[in-house]
Amino acid sequence: MSASSSSSNNALNERVVEEISLTATGQTIQLIDGNLLHAINTDAIVYAEVSGQLELSGTDILAEAGSSVQEEAKNFVMQNGPLDSTDKVAFVSGGNLKARYIIFAAGPMWKGGKKNERSTMEEIVQTCLEESNKKQLTSIGFDAMCTDLFGFPTERSAEALINAIGSYCHFKHFPYLNLIKIYVNEEDKLRIFKLALNEAFRTYLNSQNQDESKKRKNETAETNHTEIIHEQPSHQQEDDVASSDDDDESSTHDSKRVKGLKKANNFRNPSWKRNRHENSLLSKSKKTNIHDKTTNMSIVGDTMSISTSIAMDDFSGMNDEEQNNGEDAAFDMTFL
Repeated sequence: MSASSSSSNNALNERVVEEISLTATGQTIQLIDGNLLHAINTDAIVYAEVSGQLELSGTDILAEAGSSVQEEAKNFVMQNGPLDSTDKVAFVSGGNLKARYIIFAAGPMWKGGKKNERSTMEEIVQTCLEESNKKQLTSIGFDAMCTDLFGFPTERSAEALINAIGSYCHFKHFPYLNLIKIYVNEEDKLRIFKLALNEAFRTYLNSQNQDESKKRKNETAETNHTEIIHEQPSHQQEDDVASSDDDDESSTHDSKRVKGLKKANNFRNPSWKRNRHENSLLSKSKKTNIHDKTTNMSIVGDTMSISTSIAMDDFSGMNDEEQNNGEDAAFDMTFL
């Protein structure tokens, strides 16, 4: 995720002291030297130095926006109750201001930092951002929140506001709200907010670089893991190898049971007939004439052994070595 920082004057005479563009998420954060109540081309401004009952008597916003704003604020409280939580804000029309809406929020009073004032402010800021996006607003303005009547230290206010904006831009996706302005019209406060914004910007870039580095490492690890998996034989291959080994072992065991298997294979379609007294080997080969056979059978325990000797006129069914020997073919068979 990339970002850029700059400062400029816009065409409508708002002096932009610092600007950060979050190009990946589409948001732009501007620090403007000016009064929030005089904001131009801004859909909504946030006013947080009010009570939960939205009593505006004696406030500068009532003087600038007009009495209609006070009437809308009272109606909101009557219908929805007071602003008594950080997730509750009031949208009213801008009255005499150039902004379309005023967002009232009951900001925290500073009590030495012992009452979670900073986290309360951050939650209020995020609520304002979220609700503005729901209304499909494209721009919003804040000021140095709660640093006047509510006594918030400028450093703490700047940290809370900028951190809340940065966190929301990073972790949330809002397709409409893409311009966030911070108006500060006092030189000392403006300097503090500029330093805080630049520091947040550097921290943001470092976190993005770390995220990109972790992402690349994870992608490399996943690629290496995939390559290792491809190099390893599958379980099916291992099973096939094991099955082949079992077949070889079984074949070797069977060959030990039947002696003379090589000679027996030279006969075509041999068939065995077995009765209580003997077992005879018969050949139906037209080229072979069996004219004498002797069969000896013995039984030891569960094992029957048969020794058969045969004499043939023709040895065409055997190999050359057996034909040259001219001897009777002898077979020893063992049945288990």
